[in-house]
Amino acid sequence: MLNITRVYSALSSVGHLRRCIVIANAYAKVRSVERGGEQQSLLVNIPLHIAQLASINTVYRAITHLTFGAVGLLGGCCYGGCYGLL
Repeated sequence: MLNITRVYSALSSVGHLRRCIVIANAYAKVRSVERGGEQQSLLVNIPLHIAQLASINTVYRAITHLTFGAVGLLGGCCYGGCYGLL
């Protein structure tokens, strides 16, 4: 029972992280910042900000694969025999 609760919590966390990434991408498209004096630029045009968003997206994809791997192991344990995996 606790394994199912932990996996449910992990899936919820992955979903909330994805929502945060979507919000950050939308914010970057509308937020203008000062860039070197009087020049205004959108966050989406600043390479450092895009690199940071790409890094977070990579972490999100890795966490998603890890979580669904755990879901697969839990499904195998519940329906196909545990074999000492969990």
